[in-house]
Amino acid sequence: MNLNTIPKLVFIVLSLIATRTSAQDLLLTTSNDSIQCKIIEIKQNDSIEYIYFKGGIKKAEKLNMNSFLKIVPNFYIVKSQNKVDSIINNQNTNYFQKLKEKTFFKDNNNRISLDYLYSARVREPSLLIYNGKTKVVEKDKLQFTELQGYQLEFSLSINRDKNLFLGVIVSNLTNEVKNYKIVGLPNAPIQQYDASNQISSLGIKGMYLFQSKRAYNNLFIILGLNKTFYKEELYATNFYTVYTSNTYSPFGGFNYDFRFHKNLAVGLGLLFEAGFIKEIDSNKSGTKATLTLDGNGYDLFRLNYSAGLKYYLGK
Repeated sequence: MNLNTIPKLVFIVLSLIATRTSAQDLLLTTSNDSIQCKIIEIKQNDSIEYIYFKGGIKKAEKLNMNSFLKIVPNFYIVKSQNKVDSIINNQNTNYFQKLKEKTFFKDNNNRISLDYLYSARVREPSLLIYNGKTKVVEKDKLQFTELQGYQLEFSLSINRDKNLFLGVIVSNLTNEVKNYKIVGLPNAPIQQYDASNQISSLGIKGMYLFQSKRAYNNLFIILGLNKTFYKEELYATNFYTVYTSNTYSPFGGFNYDFRFHKNLAVGLGLLFEAGFIKEIDSNKSGTKATLTLDGNGYDLFRLNYSAGLKYYLGK
């Protein structure tokens, strides 16, 4: 071999390698579909594994070889920028154009969420002190219908398609009312208290992401289970009552994220949470007791509305 041809051969080989790493392939299927993708592995007489974008999510797929009519390597030639694979290559376009491109967003391997949380009780909005012997003054009932707080969540994808997530969720809700009025036994005077209510939860949840043609739309359906800690306090002159309890609360609902950045999104959520308190620890001015509630117990069924910022971690 002529020594002068060696540099040329080396140049050609390097060029082919560079082209391969910056090119996208075309697959033509037996159903007359064309797939723009990046081929990962071809097993002769067996299968083809490739990656492509669907709904803004990079997905891996593996199909039988006889599903394809034609394989065209390097069909889409795109210049690589900063040695980034063309399938996640960022083009020099304006922001709104990028939003329409599925390659603009980071892969959603993990998701962190911080939300403002508003909770509304669906059924009887009184405190635990409403046990059949006392009655909340009607105009004061609604004061304990609503609680507000925060919610923190971390989720990670658990499948190759990145549409199933498993996460942990922490929330804290509180309410405080001054001069809370309660009627005691018949003909008894109305008593006034300063009252506070706290509901804290630690739980696990699963999420399913519905695929969308628009990469920035992310709609999740959610199911989960919380360990819920309940606390209620009533204070008056020379008197106090503290109730505490805990239970398991199943929940389900929806969350919608609008992704406006490679990693960031804003989201809205709605969860239905149920649960009953059957047993409470009572502390009345130092006298402690454990009480069992009649029937199903104290109903915690409520709607939780959330709004906050989401951060997606991906490649």
